[in-house]
Amino acid sequence: MTPSRTGQDGSLLALAANATDAKGRIVAAAGRRPRLRNLTAAEVAHFRAHVGVVDLIGTTGATAVLAAAQECAARDPGPAPDPPGGRAVPICRRSPPAALMPTRPAAWSCMPTLPGGCW
Repeated sequence: MTPSRTGQDGSLLALAANATDAKGRIVAAAGRRPRLRNLTAAEVAHFRAHVGVVDLIGTTGATAVLAAAQECAARDPGPAPDPPGGRAVPICRRSPPAALMPTRPAAWSCMPTLPGGCW
């Protein structure tokens, strides 16, 4: 087991390194309630097999973050297969909105129109 950082910032790192126990608790996580009650063991295993977690907590230099991003991009394994039970959220690919509309003075929001009910 790999020990995690203290607090909530270490839960994702601990999940990637150690998975969960039979009760859904993230092994070696120091968070207050590090539990994943809504995920199955198969879903956690799928996450661990197909998602790489890079520990950049505390990194403040843009150069170091960019270097880590470039290293990850160079490994590009392609898209992951669907998780057990299929996708929970459908993927909708849309083009960006054609215009920005003001919602109030000095504030702008994108107001895309998405046919097909996907948002």
